[in-house]
Amino acid sequence: MKHCNYDSLLYSKSISHRLEEYVELLKSYMFISVFGYLKIFFDNNRYYYVCSDCSVTEDYILNVKNTLIFYEKNLKNTQEGYQVIFWPKIPSHYSMEIYLRHGYWNGITFLKEHEDYVELYWFASDLKNTLMNDFYIKNCDTLTKSLNWFSNKNKDMFNVAANKNLSTFIGGVDFSNIKKLKNSLKLDQERVEEFLRKVSQKKIQLNTPKGHVHLTHREIECLKLISEGNTLKEAANDLNLSFRTVEEYLSRVKHKTGLVYKSNLVKLYRNEIAKFFI
Repeated sequence: MKHCNYDSLLYSKSISHRLEEYVELLKSYMFISVFGYLKIFFDNNRYYYVCSDCSVTEDYILNVKNTLIFYEKNLKNTQEGYQVIFWPKIPSHYSMEIYLRHGYWNGITFLKEHEDYVELYWFASDLKNTLMNDFYIKNCDTLTKSLNWFSNKNKDMFNVAANKNLSTFIGGVDFSNIKKLKNSLKLDQERVEEFLRKVSQKKIQLNTPKGHVHLTHREIECLKLISEGNTLKEAANDLNLSFRTVEEYLSRVKHKTGLVYKSNLVKLYRNEIAKFFI
């Protein structure tokens, strides 16, 4: 089996100008020097690769025989389903060293797993720009939006299905890091939820016209829902309580605080309570 499908290389080069245009836009406003895309199919080690730098595309397709899904640490999960991953400080695999050879590093990958394949969209800077992780943290949402814009504009490029446009990792693909990442994210989320339970306020002490008062967790829940624009009936349904019970909790809040009008209760919640409510 041939390692490189030359039709795939020719196709990737033929559409690389689209990525170049995107990178020129990124360079104008950001610190991004290069952008690339990799789609790997789970069942047959077939892949599609393209980079805004044609020399990187050629080096990758001609010389990389196997790969792994690498990451330093997960940054976040986005609402669009990307796992956002920092690159390591130094490469740990031949497929990563290619970028160093061409003068690129300090990167970030947006990984999205599908039923039959995984997609990796990546951005990188030059070798000297070692503070990029701070930049990525601050601008991750901006990069995600720009990536969604670019992907939608170039759907035909990312929906590669024809075998002639695919190459093969003859040495295989190590997907174990995806599983490790999933397990890590699950454990991290469980720990965060446990932490939130530990610090969740059962009672909150407030300074009101009637002096220092405490509101219970249930009173705060009712006040929160009302402050978000819910009616008493909607708040009751949300809390699985009766209308009268919610009404009674709010009456207690009014009595404790001396605040009669709904507008004042909403202001109290937003200014004094919301920051504590988890």
